[in-house]
Parts: sequence; C-alpha cells; structure tokens
Amino acid sequence: CLFRLGEDAEVFLQREDGSVVSAIPYFPNGKGDPEELPCKHGGVIHDGVAVETNTQPASNLTEWIEFNTAVMENVRSRAASHGLRLLFAPAAFFPKSELTHPEATEAGCSIDFNAWAFRVNKRPNMRDFAQNRYSGGHVHFGKGDLSPVLNENLDQRKELVVQLFEVGVSIPSVI
Repeated sequence: CLFRLGEDAEVFLQREDGSVVSAIPYFPNGKGDPEELPCKHGGVIHDGVAVETNTQPASNLTEWIEFNTAVMENVRSRAASHGLRLLFAPAAFFPKSELTHPEATEAGCSIDFNAWAFRVNKRPNMRDFAQNRYSGGHVHFGKGDLSPVLNENLDQRKELVVQLFEVGVSIPSVI
C-alpha cells in the first residue's frame, strides 16, 4: 500500500432524556494515555468532555471499515452499559455540573501543527466558549510499504501531503 490511514473521531455522550454528560467518568484515560479497546483495533480517551476514538491505521478499505466499525461498537457498548448513547453532533451545550472537572476545559490536539503556516497552532481556551463544546476529528497518514527512498522523501514533505489532501479531499467534501 502507498500509505496507511487512521483517525481520531470525537463524539458526545447523551442520556435517554437528551441531556449531554461528560465522558470523563466513563472514559477516564486522557490525552497521551489511550485505553486499548477489547477489539484491539484502537483505543479511546476523553478529550475534554467528549469521547475520542483512536483507530489503528488501515492499509486498505476493508481494514478501514473493520477497524472503525469495531472501535465505534466498543465505545457504543461501553456507553450503553451506563445507560448512555453516542451523540454524533458538531456541538453540544453542557450543563455547568458536567464541566467541573479540570480537564473539561481542555481541547485540541497535543500538538496541532499548521501545514500551511509551518507552525504549531495555539490551543483553544475552552473557558472562552462557556458551556458549548465542539466535536471534531482528524485523519492520520502513515507510511505504507514504500521504498526507503520514497519514505524518506515523504518525511521531508509531509506538509505537502497534508496540503494536497486538504485541497483534493477536505475542501471538496465541505462544498
């Protein structure tokens, strides 16, 4: 394969009555300490008050579907065991009682690099967003079974790979 593709996706937790709850009590591991899921195809953490999946990189479409389906099913099952369901939404308004944990105000990647400006982005301060929280995600590109020469060239031009992906895939998908 030319490259491997993984992803981190964020979802919220919701009670049957529709209210949202912090993921921290149900998915206690935070950034830098992912909990391996029973399916062995990825891990899970809380990212602020959201659940963040970390899916193992796939070499082809079959693996991509298998890994993502298994990871999301493990997360869905854990949420259901607590009487919760997954809420796939870009934003949610949380009651103040769900935002008391110190990590409830954390958001953003540990290192969020801007491939266009060639610098690290400033992490958002979630206190500026009051009780609103936002979900998101991103893909991970990894090297496939390429020649060492091509791998070395990709290492030197990873910003270009990200830029090409954004122009060829991300922007058209929004339009």
